[in-house]
Amino acid sequence: MRRRISREIKKEVVSKVQAGERVAELGEQDGISPKTIYNWLREDTGGEMIEAIYRHCRCYNCSRIHTALKMPPAVYAVQHFPDTCLHKLGA
Repeated sequence: MRRRISREIKKEVVSKVQAGERVAELGEQDGISPKTIYNWLREDTGGEMIEAIYRHCRCYNCSRIHTALKMPPAVYAVQHFPDTCLHKLGA
């Protein structure tokens, strides 16, 4: 039968592994399968990686657009699309 492990314990175990403790030792201490701990690590680092990729792409795209337009994208939108700009919608 599978037991439910709280988020606090998951975070604690993941932080210990990231601090350098061995997965096998933590698994033995807490009675958690090493495979489960590796799954938690994958989930934890995956979210950070996705966030880093998103920030990098956003920064790159904004700087590219800014360079191509020779003005910030928001200013370009107001000048060229005054009827459909989001600023009129309160965004």
